[in-house]
Amino acid sequence: MLLLIIRTVILYIFIFFALKALGKRQIGELEPIELVVILIISETTAIAIQSNAIPLFYSIVPTAALCILQIFISLINLKSIHLRNFIYGRPAILIKNGLVQQDEMRRLRVNISDLMEQLRCQGVFNVNDVEFALLENNGDLSTYLKRSKQPLTVGDMIPDCRQETPPIGIVFDGVVNIDNLKSCGRDENWLKAQLKKEGINNPSEIFIGGIDEKGEFYFQKREKKCR
Repeated sequence: MLLLIIRTVILYIFIFFALKALGKRQIGELEPIELVVILIISETTAIAIQSNAIPLFYSIVPTAALCILQIFISLINLKSIHLRNFIYGRPAILIKNGLVQQDEMRRLRVNISDLMEQLRCQGVFNVNDVEFALLENNGDLSTYLKRSKQPLTVGDMIPDCRQETPPIGIVFDGVVNIDNLKSCGRDENWLKAQLKKEGINNPSEIFIGGIDEKGEFYFQKREKKCR
């Protein structure tokens, strides 16, 4: 019994630091590949706890290998937007200008009942009130209401009720998202002109940049690494 307790404590401490190294995520925010890693780790750990005949080495080594692999994939994803889209996918537009995108719903196998349930959870009961609704990679639904349906703010006291479009990111960690750039009616020449105005020669100098609600370019430069 004492040996079982000691093995359990050792595995608990090891798994604690292993999951801590993978980063902070709530269960509901895990990507599919991350959930798979968690399930495999839990399975290999359970086997070692259930049987004293199995050396702890047989659980610790696979767990460490999975964590290192996941960290390696995460580091690559920071640099490659194509690999990130392949592994994690990309957000899908389910509602655009108050209209449900039926082809996209069928492709993702999302039924209208689930969509309406998620909208109601956000206090939205009419699809026509939604300007955009995005299904995020983790399954959450992000909604952007039409200007006339948004809660009143101090800025709304100004007599200007023009419909604003949601901000669109076009540069992420020095990499230009061509699809997002085209979706807002711009091209690479426009982006180069905007960067030139700010004295920036290459998008690689940008950490994050995009187009705000008013159609203006915003950005934040990458911090230089300290040597």
